[in-house]
Amino acid sequence: VLAAAGWGVVPGSRIRREAICPGRIVAGGRRANPLLVDYFFEHRGQILAVLVALALPVLVPVFAAIALAIKLSSPGPVFFVQSRVGQGGRLFGMVKFRSMVVDAEARRAEVLGRSDRAGLCFKAKDDPRITPFGRVLRRWSIDEMPQVVTVIAGSMSLVGPRPVLVDEMPLLGD
Repeated sequence: VLAAAGWGVVPGSRIRREAICPGRIVAGGRRANPLLVDYFFEHRGQILAVLVALALPVLVPVFAAIALAIKLSSPGPVFFVQSRVGQGGRLFGMVKFRSMVVDAEARRAEVLGRSDRAGLCFKAKDDPRITPFGRVLRRWSIDEMPQVVTVIAGSMSLVGPRPVLVDEMPLLGD
């Protein structure tokens, strides 16, 4: 629904109203209302702004509590910013709550052999770089919450593939 309404779509992408054909069956076996689809396309920026404004009174105290817990549990900054490659090869900074030790990027080569997955996406269940509070953040994907700011800024989408690390670009080929 969010992608259909155009929310979280990277600016410049070409999602058209025709992609949601009026009369087609959507989730729940109902038919899409063409007037509602048009309304979302025309006003998606304003709708997103209202939703963010309504969510801010709830999110700010939550973000502050998480930031305080990160600061008290380990030395270093609250946020981790990593360069990623977005649509069209554009670089952007992806922001997350820091769930690892400060020098985790420098120690990445040490743990590459521990990956639980094949391919580009590195993930290790027993990664020693993750802080104790970071394990809690990751278990509930709370460390990803600041990415909403990146989506609102238009650098990242709510839907689509994971943005690629700069180091992974040569491995993708053409």
